[in-house]
Amino acid sequence: ANFKGKGEIVLVGETFKEFGGSLYSVVMRQRCTVVPKTSPKRLKKYANAMLEAFRQFKVYACHDLAEGGLAIALAEMCIGGGIGCSVDLSKIKGEDYVKLFAESNTRWLVEVEDAEEFVRFMKEKGVVAYHIGFAEGDELKIKGVLSVSVEKLDEAWRNGLVRFTGW
Repeated sequence: ANFKGKGEIVLVGETFKEFGGSLYSVVMRQRCTVVPKTSPKRLKKYANAMLEAFRQFKVYACHDLAEGGLAIALAEMCIGGGIGCSVDLSKIKGEDYVKLFAESNTRWLVEVEDAEEFVRFMKEKGVVAYHIGFAEGDELKIKGVLSVSVEKLDEAWRNGLVRFTGW
């Protein structure tokens, strides 16, 4: 789902340096053999926590992190909702490119009414979660990394399709 501009943004899940077969490795022309690990046990734990959280919290939007990782999920949620976001990833360990583009499994972006309570709840369930920002404004802002208008994101997305489809 797309940002609604009503809440705070939480990243749920663990990010690992896994780039084998990733969009990032293709674009950067890097060879990487470390592919995202699939863990049915971890997926079940996270999915159960997410389902319970949906019943207990006001959730405005939820989006899985897949191809392209966090950066692409943020852009998609901004474009789809026509709403920007302000994000700070400094609480998450690791290099920026890993935080932004790793395609690790079992991760979601959630726009919620009360991020601190949501994160506390997830941690009680043994699930990793970070309050990373706010759905607001008309720009995708990642502190210390980039700031780009939602309009420019949408334009880049549409023009990128034209290059590959011809329409």
